[in-house]
Amino acid sequence: MIGETVKKYRIRKGLTLSDLAERSGIEKSYLISIEEKIYLNPSLQYFEKISPILGIPVDDLLMECSQETFDPIWNDVVNEALQSGLTTEEYINFLESTKKQSSNTENNKLPILYQLKTFCGKSTHAEDESHII
Repeated sequence: MIGETVKKYRIRKGLTLSDLAERSGIEKSYLISIEEKIYLNPSLQYFEKISPILGIPVDDLLMECSQETFDPIWNDVVNEALQSGLTTEEYINFLESTKKQSSNTENNKLPILYQLKTFCGKSTHAEDESHII
């Protein structure tokens, strides 16, 4: 789980929760809720803030957390995003666009991995078109 992985790296670095909160700019109560599995889905920004302090690249931290997740679909989505070469900003845009589209019942029925592959295809297609102009 995410909380266990983060705690493992925090302890390896000899950091207390207070240390990590101060250095990352994340509220200590939020860090506690992650480690105690009260909150299970932290944002990508959370990972971006803690990974340099923990001494592990964001991609590696996400990969390790995804391998420990029991949801194979989540693992596939994270792996697909990493293999597609999505930047952090592009992945955030994907998540935001997916949330916006969730009110549309047709898009809600599409598997998230399919939505990611479609999004990656659109990103690549848009980049190709920008070179033509």
